[in-house]
Amino acid sequence: MEVLFDNQDVLSIDSGDAHSFVVKKDGTVFSWGINICGELGDRSTKENYKPAKINNLSGVVDAEAGSRFSIILKDDGTVWAWGKNDYGQLGNGGTEDQLEPQQVFSPKSN
Repeated sequence: MEVLFDNQDVLSIDSGDAHSFVVKKDGTVFSWGINICGELGDRSTKENYKPAKINNLSGVVDAEAGSRFSIILKDDGTVWAWGKNDYGQLGNGGTEDQLEPQQVFSPKSN
């Protein structure tokens, strides 16, 4: 089995119902698992059984995998979310699923 992450590189991990994340110390994020509602953040709904980097996402300090949705905190204080949104759980004011990270909070928007 190929080792994809060195324990010196990993900042945090999290898993939801059927998808998981690794946040690396360099602020990049890798996701894998089921992807029915876009919870992997890769602009698709295709399942992925190996960790894949979420493109155009950097400066991440924490990632949380919910029930078919995902949310991250970046080092600039912004919050980004994607995936299932039928109850408005992404916090973007709508109920449409999102297939890629969308900024939903900025500390300057208070």
